[in-house]
Amino acid sequence: MNTLSIWPDSAQGIARTRVGGARPHRKFTGWQYLRVSFDLVVWALDNNATPADVRAAHELCREGEHAEGEVDRRIGAFYVELTAQYPDSVSLSDSPWADAPLHKATDHVTMCLTPSCADEVLEAIERLAAHHNLMLLDLQDGSVYPPPTPVK
Repeated sequence: MNTLSIWPDSAQGIARTRVGGARPHRKFTGWQYLRVSFDLVVWALDNNATPADVRAAHELCREGEHAEGEVDRRIGAFYVELTAQYPDSVSLSDSPWADAPLHKATDHVTMCLTPSCADEVLEAIERLAAHHNLMLLDLQDGSVYPPPTPVK
């Protein structure tokens, strides 16, 4: 399981909490563990797009800038096929998704997967991304996986 560990910000064991004004300090009582999702994004960019182009497009998305227009046919087909196998409208307890519904835009789909997500789900994402000529961005380390080059 992926977790995020939080430690107090002072040597005396006092965790500082200042949200919306001054609050009294709280005594640190121990480690806190939070579940962290595993996030992947598929992108429908031009065939000559580089990993840097994918990262730049993702940064624009994070800033709230999205391409307008019709959903790219590759993104639409990817989303329909993936959610036919792994619906994003079911209870999250019965789903590989840590957040649902999936974020679908004109040129990308963001998938937040649970830490316990089965390998078969990841394999399906990789297979469908390759089949639809989509670039796959791994948000954990910024790796970009281009679709495989077709053999001629």
